[in-house]
Amino acid sequence: MDAAPLPLAARPWDGALAVALLIMAVSGAPFDTLMAFDLPMTPDAASPLGRAAWAYASRADPILLAKPFWMRVCLTTSLFVFIPFYVLAAAALLRAWAWIQLPSVIVGSVVCSFTGVLMAGVALFGPPGERSPDPAMWLAINGAYALVPLWLIVRMRRPDPFARRF
Repeated sequence: MDAAPLPLAARPWDGALAVALLIMAVSGAPFDTLMAFDLPMTPDAASPLGRAAWAYASRADPILLAKPFWMRVCLTTSLFVFIPFYVLAAAALLRAWAWIQLPSVIVGSVVCSFTGVLMAGVALFGPPGERSPDPAMWLAINGAYALVPLWLIVRMRRPDPFARRF
């Protein structure tokens, strides 16, 4: 039988994790939208977001500017699957909805895998022209997309996740 959940005040790490997930959703959606809908990322793009994406990508993420099909598939999946999940998971953490445990482990694992491939295979060790010329900046901006889902997996690792502090 499921144990009674602790109030959110007794689970402060859940509040912090919910905030981190919402930050990921808000920060990821605009860039994922640019890729999903093949919107311009150029220094003279009509959209300020397109210009900002170009400024970042030209310095730290050249593969983003190349827009390979596989990258567009990854970021479209992020836009329509992962980002809605981040919002749902944040609500579940705040409301202690225990059913989120298994989906958190599944989606968290997939997100870590996606980010791991991008991190290792492209940004840090990819071929010249695709590899980040500024790995520190790339990791500072993208590292959370691996670390926060990993944090969620660790949080959901045992039964009755909301009946314990962490």
